[in-house]
Amino acid sequence: MSSATSNDSSRGLVKGLARCLDRCREERGGAVPALVAVAASGGGDSGALLLALARFTAEDWAAAGWATPPELRAVHCDHAMTPMAPALEAAALATAALAGVPCEVLRLNIRLASGDSPEAIARLHRYRALAAWLPAGAWVLTAHHADDQAETLLLQALRGAGLEGLAAMPWQAALGEGTHARPLLGMARAELGALGLALGLQEGRHFAEDPMNADPHLDRAFLRHTLWPLIAERWPGANLTLSRSAGHLQDALRVVDEAVAADLAPLLAPLDCPGVPEGRGEESGASSLPQQPLGLGQSSGDRWLPRLASTTLDQAGLRALPLARRAQVLRAWVRGEGHRSPPAARVGTLVEQMLEARGDSAPCVRWGDSEIHAWRGRYYLGHTFGKTLAQRLSAAADPPPPWRQELPRMGALPVVPGGPATDLGPVGRLSLVAATTGPRLLLPPGQALVVRGRVGGERLRIRPLAEGAHQDVRKLLQVLAVPPWLRDDVPYLWLVLAKSLPVAERSFVPGELAAVGDRLLDVFLLAPGEEPGWRVVWEAPFA
Repeated sequence: MSSATSNDSSRGLVKGLARCLDRCREERGGAVPALVAVAASGGGDSGALLLALARFTAEDWAAAGWATPPELRAVHCDHAMTPMAPALEAAALATAALAGVPCEVLRLNIRLASGDSPEAIARLHRYRALAAWLPAGAWVLTAHHADDQAETLLLQALRGAGLEGLAAMPWQAALGEGTHARPLLGMARAELGALGLALGLQEGRHFAEDPMNADPHLDRAFLRHTLWPLIAERWPGANLTLSRSAGHLQDALRVVDEAVAADLAPLLAPLDCPGVPEGRGEESGASSLPQQPLGLGQSSGDRWLPRLASTTLDQAGLRALPLARRAQVLRAWVRGEGHRSPPAARVGTLVEQMLEARGDSAPCVRWGDSEIHAWRGRYYLGHTFGKTLAQRLSAAADPPPPWRQELPRMGALPVVPGGPATDLGPVGRLSLVAATTGPRLLLPPGQALVVRGRVGGERLRIRPLAEGAHQDVRKLLQVLAVPPWLRDDVPYLWLVLAKSLPVAERSFVPGELAAVGDRLLDVFLLAPGEEPGWRVVWEAPFA
């Protein structure tokens, strides 16, 4: 490539950045970021983007809308899904070194379930990781170009997508507390590849081919290598033409989104629960019921709702909308909470059948690692966990002996007073912290505490419902408005004989239920007055 051609390509990149920035200003009122990061995949496209930006002069940045050149970084996501992952990481680091910019590597932990699309799941985890990493106000740029956009539009059309899918990839969108921008959607793959070579990229050193891009079993690879050469032969320039068509559809989508946002706003409510019983314990604090309403937003009550989205959706309000608008509102809510849109069949179930759900039944619709439950007149969105806490613990436990088959297969984890928090996996961590105020447990001599999952039939002594009486924990969780599908994720803290602790970790031993989570405590194990005790602390993860 001649120097003039290279400069022309750089000017095209500047034009793309300027267009992306203008859209950001118009649509989002976004200020020019002080930090720009390039998502370096280890491929040639992102390598060309990174090197081109590294060569930008102050005049180039000014043409793109920056009065002062921003800080430039690179970030690589290691999916660890193919044997080529180390080579892709090495290529990304080598390109960043050539560009003279720092590169950070994000390690992803991806587990595919049966029926999952490797492409879709990898993309979902990649953007979640980038959203968590991206500093507030910063931009992350990806090297999607016109050919990628054309492929996306065709694939979405073949899947029967609606306006959202056919609009393909936007020039910019919110990502975490920053912005995800695609400044190359107007540039062809061949043009970008030539630019990368002109800037010094060397195949095998600065970029490698991801085998997923050449796997004919994957839809995009099949379209790219089998169908697209025929399309390009018959319709030269189809990549740029289809990319423009996607842009027109994005303009239409923005108009629809404004109308959907007006429908959605009155149906949203912060994640919360209806409340708790009116009864309260004595002012001494020797009560096993919460002293404050059991909030499920950004309060201490969050621990009762791990993994849930920050808002819920009103079923009655959704039902009042026309059917077509229901589907658009539901998808907008799901996308706004950072989840993938559900497929059409799932949307149909959600906007028709599940709207009639009543009471405590909590029917559920799942797709990918997302799920929506209908409960007490609202939709709750969250991530799936798979096995319950009891199932995960019992998986490592010994089966009961042949002569005691009536005993459950049950494992447990020890919780050491004052020691490090016990890791409960997806449901968080549990610890015992020394305290002289607030509800806290006394640990009788010769006793130890272990965590188990819910098996069923557990009972706890609490006040003021009936002093000294054992109450059904399932009903207590109902009273406290803990959603049914999360009740099996609440840790149960049991008192067992200290000498039986090694056995209790791998099999069932008799014990006494001391606490459920950190809000329900056995009233006869509470420390009176200012007597020292152990406060139960449950750190649950949040969606």
